Amino acid sequence: MYINKLEKDNEKLIANAMAIINTTKYEMDKELNTFIEFKSEIKNELGTYKEAQDSLKDNMAGLSGRIDQIRADISENKNQDGTTVVFNVYSYADQTLTSSQPVIFDRILQNQGNGYDKSTGIFTAPVGGIYQFNANLCANKDKELEYAIFVSGVKIVKGEFRASSNSVDLKCTSFSAASLVSKGEKVSVRGYTASLDTQGDDPLSFSGALIKEV
Repeated sequence: MYINKLEKDNEKLIANAMAIINTTKYEMDKELNTFIEFKSEIKNELGTYKEAQDSLKDNMAGLSGRIDQIRADISENKNQDGTTVVFNVYSYADQTLTSSQPVIFDRILQNQGNGYDKSTGIFTAPVGGIYQFNANLCANKDKELEYAIFVSGVKIVKGEFRASSNSVDLKCTSFSAASLVSKGEKVSVRGYTASLDTQGDDPLSFSGALIKEV
């Protein structure tokens, strides 16, 4: 009887131990599978990251090449057109002009190349090239303007303007022209039988820029 009881107890212990082992093995297999799946996901993520990194490197290489090309283009343009000439001048002084006098623009916003003389109103080209010139003149009602831009005494653009007698404030006209100007030639805005007026945000103005050196 005692031996039979021991045998049954041993069998029960062995069965319990096997159950515990099987449960533990199941849990370990489950954890192992989870780890394997996680490892696979990490591997896939690393692959995606490497692809993105390689693509970024390619894009950076292309951008670097583009920047080098832009720098080369800028350098080439500087070598071709190394001189910058630009002026922008204005005046708030009313002026009455006769005998085709130059308009005096006594205030300077910009004068790169030092071509403009505010005491005479004359721009002297420091280099030869194609220039663009722009001007704006104003007059009160019933005032007539006859104007022109001159290059060495030759009109490159001209016109007439008369403010209406019904005007309640001064009226302005703008005009422009491009011209081939040789080094040392003089450019000015001139008025004849002209009475020029200014007020508030309506100054007289004159500007020019070298488009291409020749």
